[in-house]
Amino acid sequence: MADDPYLERDDVPSPIDLRDREAARAWLADAEARRPYRVAVRARIAEEIAARGARRVVELGGGPGLLAEAVIAASGATYTLVDFSAPMLELARTRAPAARCELRDLRDPRWMDGLGAFDAAVTMQAVHELRHKRRAPRLYEQVHALLAPGAVFVVCDHEPADARPLFMTADEQRAALAGAGFGAIRAVMTVGTLYVIVAVRRP
Repeated sequence: MADDPYLERDDVPSPIDLRDREAARAWLADAEARRPYRVAVRARIAEEIAARGARRVVELGGGPGLLAEAVIAASGATYTLVDFSAPMLELARTRAPAARCELRDLRDPRWMDGLGAFDAAVTMQAVHELRHKRRAPRLYEQVHALLAPGAVFVVCDHEPADARPLFMTADEQRAALAGAGFGAIRAVMTVGTLYVIVAVRRP
């Protein structure tokens, strides 16, 4: 995106501008059609949050609110959804009206300001929107700072299909999470191109 204020020289530009209303709606329709197993992934993440009794949840890159809807239904948690796309947040407010929606870019060093503290963090198909995987370790350090000791962080993304520095392998995710201070890191699901990893914030 030519007007992306955070895009750096070695980043991988996005082929779609999710800040455009029509593009955001098109992405949603395509993602659900191409990967029908996303429903099962959302259910698995929601199950993890509910089983741990998390009451305050933050989602990174929450998009149209599909995961928020599933987690809130399963757990009744207070939910904060962060995304850089205003059209996506419009969809989220309709789908998950109980969620607090915050327009923030995860590449902004100040994206955490004023959010509060949480018992759980979740993210699904959003970490690669950092546009370079080198940014993930810093993001995970920031998430660690938002979470209470013993809180859970659930990360879902794609295994990379090529050599671009965009998607992280599951092993790279584990290393980044461990480096940020998370422990008890384990994969709980792999389906299609997606993996789900759970980590716990150390005291």
